[in-house]
Amino acid sequence: MDPTQCLLRRAGALLLDTLIVCFPFAVWWIAQGKIEIVAERLVFQAGWPGIARIIAAWIIYGTLQEALPGHATLGKHLCGIEVINAGGIPAVSWQQALGRNLMRLLEQFPFPVIGGSSVFWSTGHRRLGDMAAGTLVIRRAARADEVCTPWSQAAPAQTHTMQ
Repeated sequence: MDPTQCLLRRAGALLLDTLIVCFPFAVWWIAQGKIEIVAERLVFQAGWPGIARIIAAWIIYGTLQEALPGHATLGKHLCGIEVINAGGIPAVSWQQALGRNLMRLLEQFPFPVIGGSSVFWSTGHRRLGDMAAGTLVIRRAARADEVCTPWSQAAPAQTHTMQ
């Protein structure tokens, strides 16, 4: 399959996960008057503490869901993708899940172009967090006897495929 289909799924999952993480904060801050519309402009008054809360929630959300069975956030699950060990093993350790989610800080905030573009030029379409943590994001398997590993065509039978 065309790897860009996985990239589109990743983009969809990122959008869904962003909405899932940020929506409760937005509702809370609107209720508290920390987000308001002034002269047709959106004014955010939660400041750095508010941003820190969103970042912490994002890291906890991703780490918990990717390390638990299923290996996918809700957004990834809805888009039909999951995180696996780069060796093709359908298990992601807590350290791998935490590492890939902490790297998101570097990928998205100071260097979004570098972090976002790595999925286009890297082997296995991996973002920097995947490279650092030794993980891959794959499309859920259509057949249970195929493995997801970009480095080997003859890998032992697993439950995942990479497109």
